[in-house]
Amino acid sequence: MKIAVGRDSRLSSEPLLKKATEVFLSYGAEVHDYGLMSSNDYYFVIGKYGYDAGLMATASHNPPEYGGFKMALANQDYPDSIDFLSGQTLYQTLRSISPTPAKPAGKPVGQLISKDYKADHL
Repeated sequence: MKIAVGRDSRLSSEPLLKKATEVFLSYGAEVHDYGLMSSNDYYFVIGKYGYDAGLMATASHNPPEYGGFKMALANQDYPDSIDFLSGQTLYQTLRSISPTPAKPAGKPVGQLISKDYKADHL
């Protein structure tokens, strides 16, 4: 499974994304980290590059002291679209790939790749 990840500029976003990435890697996912990005950039990346899933650390319109995620999963019935999902749905998807983590979180077995979208999204 290939997952695109990114974050906004909130103080909580970087540590939240780091922990989520560790979990994805522990299940053997290939994680493409786009770093600091806007919500529009996040949606562009998922659609343009055809990811299986996406996760952005942000709390959107909530006050700055809050943190959270925007999550998306490729729609299997409509390949050119994505579905927004809950944490439970993302967890079930990961479990369908591997019933248990291949290694404990923090000891990756997946692959983490830093990516850039700016040349394609001007």
